[in-house]
Amino acid sequence: MHLDSKLSTRLDKFSNSIGRAVSWLTLLMVIVTFVIVVLRYVFDAGFIWLQESLIWMHAVVLMVGAA
Repeated sequence: MHLDSKLSTRLDKFSNSIGRAVSWLTLLMVIVTFVIVVLRYVFDAGFIWLQESLIWMHAVVLMVGAA
């Protein structure tokens, strides 16, 4: 029983740390989206790499957060 409790505690800590990382990545996605919109409509400039990074962040949030 002690081994199950220790394993459960470690898995819970791992799950919480993944959840925190995904929540911070989601906040970063919001900031990057805001930067893309400001660059595009205010400064008439756009960076493909910035838009692609948003797509990759979204994919990570969905794949890791769903698991």
